[in-house]
Amino acid sequence: MTAGAGYGTDIRGAAADIVGTARWAPSLHNAQPWAFRVGADHVDVLLDRSRLLPVADPRGRQAIIGIGAAVKLVELKVSSMDNEVRLERWPQPAEPELVARVRATRARTAPDLDRHLLATVASRRTVRTPFGPEDVPVPLRVAWRDAAESDGADLRWVEGPGERIGVAALVAAAERLQQRDPAYLAELDRWTSP
Repeated sequence: MTAGAGYGTDIRGAAADIVGTARWAPSLHNAQPWAFRVGADHVDVLLDRSRLLPVADPRGRQAIIGIGAAVKLVELKVSSMDNEVRLERWPQPAEPELVARVRATRARTAPDLDRHLLATVASRRTVRTPFGPEDVPVPLRVAWRDAAESDGADLRWVEGPGERIGVAALVAAAERLQQRDPAYLAELDRWTSP
């Protein structure tokens, strides 16, 4: 048992594995705007301001979404080490870069779902091609909705023809604006390979 650990475990020896898993999280232009601090019984996930994209993401919204994905992967990794985990969002108001703390609270066998999700992390890919016209099956919709709600998020399907056309028009207009912005193109060039 290590002093300082919440229930007697010490996850610092697995720091490289935990961070290695979290690096698979998607982020805008793969900027990975996060840093990690691993303690005996917790992992802090911090915003790395040096990796923000001020032109493409002026409010940091995409950075926070990417950090959320990294936090989820930290949770899965710490859970798969047979720990119950507790997520603390913005746990220290005096330290605004500290976005989340994933705490190992007690020993328990990891849920099969956590182990399964963790096993699929390295095969995750960003899909940039159009999706087919077929509908997403109802059981998958239900599973995705339940997963989103369990993490405190909402999932809304854009289904109506008018909604789809509206979203597509907004995306196309935003893309045209970005492609005419020299600052955006310079930032894109800096963060992406040819």
